[in-house]
Amino acid sequence: MIDVSFVVCTRDRGSRITDTLKSIERAIEYCPDTACEIVIVNNASTDDTDKHLIIWSKKTRVNHHIVFEARPGVCRARNAGAHKSTGRNIVFTDDDCILARDYCRNLLGAHELPNDSAYLRGGRVELGDENDLPITVKTSKDASRLKRGEFPGGFIHGCNMVLTRRAYESLGGFDERFGPGTSVGAAEDTEYITRARLMGFPILYDPSLLVYHLHGRRAIEDARRLCVSYLVGDGAVTAKYLFQDHTVRRYFAGRVCRAVLEVCISAIMMRRASSATSKVGYWSEFGISQCLALQATLRGIALFAREGRSNQSQSGNRPCVAHTQTDGLASVDVIDFHKTHPSGR
Repeated sequence: MIDVSFVVCTRDRGSRITDTLKSIERAIEYCPDTACEIVIVNNASTDDTDKHLIIWSKKTRVNHHIVFEARPGVCRARNAGAHKSTGRNIVFTDDDCILARDYCRNLLGAHELPNDSAYLRGGRVELGDENDLPITVKTSKDASRLKRGEFPGGFIHGCNMVLTRRAYESLGGFDERFGPGTSVGAAEDTEYITRARLMGFPILYDPSLLVYHLHGRRAIEDARRLCVSYLVGDGAVTAKYLFQDHTVRRYFAGRVCRAVLEVCISAIMMRRASSATSKVGYWSEFGISQCLALQATLRGIALFAREGRSNQSQSGNRPCVAHTQTDGLASVDVIDFHKTHPSGR
């Protein structure tokens, strides 16, 4: 059986996807006694991604599958990739990430929990370019476990997430109403972790699993938009789990209380809310006040409520195409994904 399946979803990053794939190859070569595969999901790219994947496919010696998912959306792509994978461990990373050389060795060398149990694990995310803003990273070098009552946003990043096969089979796929490519736009990882925690699965952070993130954001306004999108995503998670999870309720109540406190302080100080003294973590340096954070959270709640289950009813049974290569020429399979594996609702 395959030990590790690396699932990489890509959209319109033809010039960069090869760097990600080569870093995975190096990690596999550094752990030579491990059976691995790479599943690349081309998520409706309109650039020359296909060309770069074909060139890479002809040169690599690693078992791999290339899947085409015609409907944009990172969760749709991850679901298609996970469905095609066969490994005992499924590693999700993004097309703007570079894996550390010892990633695979450290993944299989961790013995806190056996690989055949059901759990989620995430790793360290460092900047791949020091000129990029210090966002979308997690640099802690201390291993930890998600605590009871701790809101999971940011605990594990979707660009460095590992599921055991048992966890994936129990949890199902990612909720396709979340993440890039949807109106919600983010929080697909937060939603999945919340679901896993409610089912009692351990959620672990392992800093030895290192990826470098080349996100390319250097303008403050770009960072501000991204942070607001995270807050919108957290609002959608709130809408989904408000009546199921006391941790989500506490998160939302805290968001409301901080915004109210900010308004009170602003009134006393006769300042605008955006210049009040309360903070939203490091997001304050991007001009995000508590009131704006609450506004974004409420927007996420409204978007999720409006979506309802419309995406589920419209998902249909549209097939995605998978090109599989081990030693020779690629073969073509048609995977009717939505008939065989529901998307985690």
